[in-house]
Amino acid sequence: MITPIEIGWAAGFIEGEGCVGFATGLRLSAAQKQLFPLYKLKNIFGGKVHPNCKISTWDIHGANAAQVIMTIFALMSPRRQASMGAALGRWKLQSVANKDKQCCPRGHRYDKLKMDGKSKRYCSICESDQKKIRYRLTHVGYKINHICKRGHPLIIVGKTHKRNGCRICQAILRKNQKAKRGL
Repeated sequence: MITPIEIGWAAGFIEGEGCVGFATGLRLSAAQKQLFPLYKLKNIFGGKVHPNCKISTWDIHGANAAQVIMTIFALMSPRRQASMGAALGRWKLQSVANKDKQCCPRGHRYDKLKMDGKSKRYCSICESDQKKIRYRLTHVGYKINHICKRGHPLIIVGKTHKRNGCRICQAILRKNQKAKRGL
């Protein structure tokens, strides 16, 4: 557990020796000749220490850097708050990497991890819905060939292999078009 004293010390140290930047991603770093304060920052917030014979650095990237910045933001000077705010603003506009996503495209929390040669996260709600739809359609006589972007099945009818498209997405589109005309 991080104490308020440690947060205050870290804010003061980063105020004097720190640097906030955004090139390919959000980065918070601090440079110092002595290693002790850098390892103290690493113990408090995580990140990496890069020892060097002249000047050593501590840095932290991405979402972890954003957490540190938001933790110490109120304790920083107005000039430093402005630079941190600008870097956070650019970071928020950046698209989230798949490994960092917490929810499926339909908004449910990921809760399952499957190992199919590589690890993938699945939403158990969406997965069970897809299984139910596949079961119903295959028992009626349809063959499911593909799945649309939202996880609905694209149906192949009989032997003609005529693709009807995603009926659920088409119904949602028609409903939205009717609502627009009504407004």
